[in-house]
Amino acid sequence: MNFLPRISLRRKMKKVIPDTNVFLRFILNDLPRQADKAEQLFIKAKRGKTELYVPQIVIFEIQFVLDKYYGFSRLEIVGKLKTIISSTYLVVQDRAAFIKALDHYETGKIGFVDAFLIKLAEEEDAQMYSFDKGLSREYVNSV
Repeated sequence: MNFLPRISLRRKMKKVIPDTNVFLRFILNDLPRQADKAEQLFIKAKRGKTELYVPQIVIFEIQFVLDKYYGFSRLEIVGKLKTIISSTYLVVQDRAAFIKALDHYETGKIGFVDAFLIKLAEEEDAQMYSFDKGLSREYVNSV
């Protein structure tokens, strides 16, 4: 019997949470040096050298900034977000709900946050309640 502790020779992968600006600089390429640094970070993640964790708030903020500050169309925003969310080298919080929400948001009938909440409720087998009269009764229950 061997009572010596096991020593792992594998290094633990570094976990990184990129903020919204990392994605925006890469998408917009408006600041080339920062866009290059963002690209290098994504390449490291693709190669398995680092784990990039993307919280919900970053996805929401990307959508908001592209819409309100840069005037991207819904179709353009959906394309950019689908690329991010479907990237296998990124760990996206609530990925499945976001993928479904983007399809719903693309129709133009409801906002992105509402689309996400509806799809998250479905994913979690939960009911959604709202005071928002603009949301169809087929999606939410009125409070």
